[in-house]
Amino acid sequence: NFGALAAEWGVGFWLPSVVKETGASIGLVGVLTALPYAAGAVTMVLVARSSDRTQERKWHMIAATSASGFFLFVAQFATGFGPYAAVLFLTLSIGAFLGRFGPFWTLPGEVLPPAVAGVGIGLINGAGNLGGTVGPVVFGYVRDTTGRFNAALTAGGVALIGASLLALAIRTPGPPNRS
Repeated sequence: NFGALAAEWGVGFWLPSVVKETGASIGLVGVLTALPYAAGAVTMVLVARSSDRTQERKWHMIAATSASGFFLFVAQFATGFGPYAAVLFLTLSIGAFLGRFGPFWTLPGEVLPPAVAGVGIGLINGAGNLGGTVGPVVFGYVRDTTGRFNAALTAGGVALIGASLLALAIRTPGPPNRS
């Protein structure tokens, strides 16, 4: 959760500046930066429905987080093609990222013993909040150091894919017995 939310908050905090850096006017920046979150609202519902239908959480969360990282990584290359190309990949990234939340937050209750689930959820949330504090600072630092957001988008993509790889270690219970 730390790596994923560091990337998400880094992108979310700096999104208007990333889009403005592609040459968009300030009015267009306002409109274009709303699109990723509209897509995210739809993706949240679709991923949650699929996860509920199949009763599978881990792979839905990993797929959404990995896709978000991949599209964020590609977005760095799209920034050179203008605001519409950049926003397309940022929309795909943020949409996929927001789609991960439903399956993600059902996992602790499924994999942790009931006696420690509350503490586990608190620790997971605390680590995520720390990532949400670090991410925007790192994005800003990388932007100031390099003069562009491309390397920050790469770092965010790597953080998301790394978080996906760490999630592979989660042991989930088998499918429910429906006899």
